[in-house]
Amino acid sequence: MHHSPSFAPRRVPLRRRFIHVFAAVFATALAFFSPAAALAFDEVFDSGHVDAFYVTAPDGQLHLSMKEDITGSSVPRSGDDVVLKVVEDAWSDATEAVPEIGQPTYFLPQTQDQRIIWPGWDTQPARDGGFDNVDLEFAEVSGPGSVYVFETSGFGDVKTVTDSGSMELTSGEVINQPNPAHRHVNWAFSEAGTYTMTVQAHSNGESSNAVTYTWEVGDGGDASAADRSADTGEVSNDQEATSTPRSADKGGAAAADKSGAATDKECTPGMTPQIKDDTVSPSQWRDADGATFYLSDKSSVDLPQEVGPVPAGQAWMIGSTQVDGVPWLGANTQSPTMRENIPGDVTWELAGFKGPGPMMVYSQGGLGKIVGDEWFRGNADAAEGTYSIAPNTHVHPNWVFGAQGTYDVTIRQVAKTGEGKQVAGEATLHFVVGGDKPAEAFDNGHFDLGAAVNPEGGDCRDGAAADGASASAGGSSTSTGTSTGQAAQAPSKGGSLANTGTPIVPFGIGALGLGMLFLGLGIARLAVAKAAD
Repeated sequence: MHHSPSFAPRRVPLRRRFIHVFAAVFATALAFFSPAAALAFDEVFDSGHVDAFYVTAPDGQLHLSMKEDITGSSVPRSGDDVVLKVVEDAWSDATEAVPEIGQPTYFLPQTQDQRIIWPGWDTQPARDGGFDNVDLEFAEVSGPGSVYVFETSGFGDVKTVTDSGSMELTSGEVINQPNPAHRHVNWAFSEAGTYTMTVQAHSNGESSNAVTYTWEVGDGGDASAADRSADTGEVSNDQEATSTPRSADKGGAAAADKSGAATDKECTPGMTPQIKDDTVSPSQWRDADGATFYLSDKSSVDLPQEVGPVPAGQAWMIGSTQVDGVPWLGANTQSPTMRENIPGDVTWELAGFKGPGPMMVYSQGGLGKIVGDEWFRGNADAAEGTYSIAPNTHVHPNWVFGAQGTYDVTIRQVAKTGEGKQVAGEATLHFVVGGDKPAEAFDNGHFDLGAAVNPEGGDCRDGAAADGASASAGGSSTSTGTSTGQAAQAPSKGGSLANTGTPIVPFGIGALGLGMLFLGLGIARLAVAKAAD
């Protein structure tokens, strides 16, 4: 009897079959764990200062990229290699009060909150190529919800920043930056998920390269607003989350523990106050003592209400947002030596004041509010107030003066080194309000008061350093003020930090991958056992 040929597959030896199955499983796992498969970005930033839209002019050509102060100081990035992570803690009901929004959102205020990302833009370097007036075109904006962008004025009002006048940022919108500036605005995202923005800069008829920015918002889109409020500890707008203020008691940080003070006449200060001058490129740190800032008529404002000792009516102001023709003076704990030697807060004390009228220095309040945290107040030749600034921070308070004339403002900075040694230094700044501009005075552009740190120096103030300064320099004290709508937490040195390393597979995904690997190996073993049977 003739039999048809058999087409049954040839049996593969057991050892070879096991090797084939194992190789396939291993290859799958390897691909799963590869950085490109796990995350296609170099960095994930969930807190800290980022100039997302950084406009420069190398070789006279308009260029768009990113600059960040998270992994270092003014670190350049291409922009499309970074994920801007908006953490769940950003969920806030503050934007319910904004008519065009009218709902809670993931809210990034224009004043820095140490727990969340602080994105802004900087067009100052573009002036080197002759580009002063810059348009940021958002050619394409996509995501699971709406994106809102708007600005809070010095008196708590909100205003739009898009050319169309809409707070919602949609494809084709343009934001004009009329003069070279470093600027921060409010951002709000209505839903959790991934958003992308393809942006291009235009000026003088020229266009930059296009950069696609990626935002990862929230931890998921299933939680209700009530759930989010419960999870994030949502609080009223009467609480502050963006800083670590100290009570404004007269004398501030000058009252107790002598452990950090030095009385030797030959004492070397551990801090040398400096002004970071961004009107030149690259920026330069200059001696702060004796620095003069001139406030012309462009700084004149009409206060709608009294602000501390400054009465309602005409005043002169350096605001929390940059105004062309007014020197924009901020606070900075980002100098290289400070980043290297000071792991905790830097406490500022108003150590001296003299002027023709009152002065008030304060953080911008939340939406609809004027005053947030009070820093300092000076009146009738009296000075009071202390304020602690977190490490690696750049912030702009409001400086308000009640009369024309010259003000002498002495600010003392105190901190502790990583070895626990107290260091300090002070400088007197001069503010000339009205009248003629003094020679060499700063009258326009961006400046920050900071300090260089000499860890071999000390605290040279006669007598003792304060318990308050000592404690605040260590970064352990907190208090509350006026809210931006975020959860009421002071910056915590032990909290989660921004992901600033190489791509990392999240733990849950990693565990899943390992499970898949062992499952595959188990299947392979069963297959071999079955074949053996």
